[in-house]
Formats: sequence, C-alpha cells, structure tokens
Amino acid sequence: MRPRHGFLRSVAAFALLTGATACADLPVEPGGANGRPGSFDVEELASAALLVCPTEDAVSARAIIGPEGGSVGVRGSSISIPAGAVAEPTRFEVVVPVSRYMKVEFSAVGQSHYEFKLPATITINYARCTNSSTTTEEALTGAYLADDTDQVLELLGGTVDKTGHKLSFSTSHLSGYAVAY
Repeated sequence: MRPRHGFLRSVAAFALLTGATACADLPVEPGGANGRPGSFDVEELASAALLVCPTEDAVSARAIIGPEGGSVGVRGSSISIPAGAVAEPTRFEVVVPVSRYMKVEFSAVGQSHYEFKLPATITINYARCTNSSTTTEEALTGAYLADDTDQVLELLGGTVDKTGHKLSFSTSHLSGYAVAY
C-alpha cells in the first residue's frame, strides 16, 4: 500500500504543478483604456457575451508602420500605433472576418505573435449592429479572444463613442478582439 500512496501523491503534485504552470501566463493586472479598467475575474469572463452582429463578407487592409507610428483600418475599425511602439517597419493587417459576432483580427503579417513596445489603440466600429443589440452600450467592453474559438480570454474595458458607434481600448499585443458586454 505504501508505494501506491506515494504514487498518488506524485500524481497530485504533478497535477498541481501543471495547473500552476498553465495559469502562469494569464494576466493578473490587465491595463484598460481611457475608460473602465480591464479585468481578470473568472466569473466575469464566464458571463461575458459577445455582441452579435453577423457579417457574411470578410474585408481587410494592410499598411507598413514603422517607428514613427501610424494606423491602418477597414470598415471603421482600426489600430493606431504610437511613435516608438515598433522597432522597425512592419506590415500590419486588420481583418473584419465572416462572423456572427462584432469581431476584428489584428496581426503583423508573417508573425504568429507580436508585442508592442508601447500600447496601441484598437478601435472597433459596431455601427453594423442593430439598435436592439446595442442597447447596453454603457456596458460594452473590449474582449481579447482565443484564436479560432471565440472564447473570451480577457476583458479590456474601453471607451464607448455612442455617437460614432465605436469602442476603443489599449493593447500591448495583436490578436482577435471583439465587442463584449
């Protein structure tokens, strides 16, 4: 019995170590934009809903942005990169994909991951959403999504421009983002 008990302890220790390692990269103090701060509350993430605004045609735009900064956008959604945020000229792409959600994907072309030296500002235009789906505008927030699953990984806060139907928030990396509430 003694060896089996030791085996179970080893398995339990491995499980705890694996769980701790898996959570090591999760942000604990995400930075928000000039509105509500970002959050990392498991219950809040679980209850976050993505704004439903279907589109059946994808559009994209690309631009080379260097150390002097710049922006690129499509359909009113954009990324604004401040001076000093990138070290060398880089081709950035903004894609509004076919989706049932108000979602926009941002990337540095040819790179699987991109970190800015200074935070960039993401603006998502949700004007295509029907009035009934935006009745909770004061509760809208930016959401960082898992690739290909639309799972909310982080709520980023943001500033809502009700007149322009846009949500803006800051980020230090590129990914897929959506409007959530």
